[in-house]
Amino acid sequence: MIKEALQYLVGLAPPTKFEIEGAIFSDKPLTHIPEPAPPMPGSFAVITLTGLIGLVKDAKIEELYEPGVVCQVLGCDKAQLVDRVADQFGRRQLYITAALPQPCDFPFGRFLDHSDFIISLQMRFDPAGSPDLEYLVRIASALTTEKVSESLDDGVSQKVGLRQGISLQGTEKIRPRVTLAPYRTFREIDQPASAFLFRVKQDGDEIPTCALFEADGGAWKLQAMERIAEYLKDKLAPIPVVY
Repeated sequence: MIKEALQYLVGLAPPTKFEIEGAIFSDKPLTHIPEPAPPMPGSFAVITLTGLIGLVKDAKIEELYEPGVVCQVLGCDKAQLVDRVADQFGRRQLYITAALPQPCDFPFGRFLDHSDFIISLQMRFDPAGSPDLEYLVRIASALTTEKVSESLDDGVSQKVGLRQGISLQGTEKIRPRVTLAPYRTFREIDQPASAFLFRVKQDGDEIPTCALFEADGGAWKLQAMERIAEYLKDKLAPIPVVY
């Protein structure tokens, strides 16, 4: 008990510094207490690439950016302007963030009745970049209650009953893959097209339902990032753009 008390009293004394062959030593172990990091200034938030470019080109703000900033494309729906060099705490000042508020909300992988399927196709896909959009609308519009037989589905293609005019019926082989361009990145660039599996199924005597399944492994995201970067490079020069 006495030993511990003496050690405690000795520990209360300030450390003693001494020099040995030019090196400074202390007679007590020291713990570094880092300086608390000051808060970072706030940043601008926009929802379009045009908004990001407009802020950068503002004559009153541009002086703050040159030459120590870089524009990063972080994904198909986000880009930001940050300092190239981190501060002493390892933080980079964020100036502007452009984030797409609502990416494509088409219910991929879910079967929809033909009416909802047609509406979603016409609302959520870019006609200019979707060569098979008109084909899908035509097929979905012509579906009848004729049962889709299992014998007509080989796992690659299907045949479904179609209505021609008012009373004529026939069958048509469904394309196993279609190419479409959903609205899923910034509108300032061309929407990247990708492959989808188109499937049709029927429950009982109900009208067949339709579904689209993504089939490109997410390659469209890289294509979207490349297009965003090219668009920003043209508008933000000489600020570098990376992704």
